Order: sequence, then C-alpha cells, then structure tokens
Amino acid sequence: MAPVEQYLMTDRNAEITLARSAAPESISHDATVPVLGKRGYETAAEGKNGFVGVVDRAWMSPFDSPTFWDPKLRGPVCFNPPAARIRFADHLHEDRDGISRAN
Repeated sequence: MAPVEQYLMTDRNAEITLARSAAPESISHDATVPVLGKRGYETAAEGKNGFVGVVDRAWMSPFDSPTFWDPKLRGPVCFNPPAARIRFADHLHEDRDGISRAN
C-alpha cells in the first residue's frame, strides 16, 4: 500500500468535479459530494436531492484485484437516494478501512 497522501487528490475542486461527472448535471448539481481527506471522507458539498457523488478509490475493487492498492485508480460514482442510504454507508466503511491501513 502507498502512503495515504498518494490516494488523496490535491485539488479539492477537481475531486468535486470528478465526483459530479458520474451523473447528469440535473442530478449532480444538488447531490451531496464527500471528498477523501487524511481521516476519511468529509462533506465538501451538502446536497438537496438525496443523491451522493463520490470518487471511488482502487480499494473498492475486489481484494484479489491486482490494482487493489493502486493510488492512481479513481473513478466517479453516483448513488441514488436508496443506495446512498444503504450502500454508501458500506462504501464509507471500506474507505475508512483503507485509510486506516495507510496511516
């Protein structure tokens, strides 16, 4: 695993923009957007529609994936309101575990 700093995006606005790119602007404009910091995710934009746009890291792939710890592997994801309530909680837990291993 690389140092935690390598998993972070240095430009917070770039991470917000990438996260918002996962859905059409009509959805992403009012979505909550958390960004990854040294202690886990923190809300960068509070949403109004129940959607959550986030940038996935490599550790969201299967554990046996050869790219599991690749700090350059990132991708935007948008969770609809039901998924945001259910799946995103798991997502945050997995990302906190990844950050904990890096520190």
